Amino acid sequence: MRTLEDNPNKGKELGSIGGIVIKELRYEKFRFYFLTDGYKLKFFKLEDLKDLVIKFVRMSEKKDQQKVIEEIKRIIRILGEKEFE
Repeated sequence: MRTLEDNPNKGKELGSIGGIVIKELRYEKFRFYFLTDGYKLKFFKLEDLKDLVIKFVRMSEKKDQQKVIEEIKRIIRILGEKEFE
């Protein structure tokens, strides 16, 4: 997770809702889920990404992966993009 500071593009993209990108990092048997601004990741240069806000929102094991991803998407749809600015 600390390597995100040096490489903000790290992690597997799981989906996007209204400009918010849901990504996953794996560490041993755990998965860490975080949200970030998809526009900045796509269009900003590496040196401009230092101010990118990354919010870790959940952690799960493989067996709970799909349930957790769907829960994150549901919450984003309910709260909307503004809650994460």
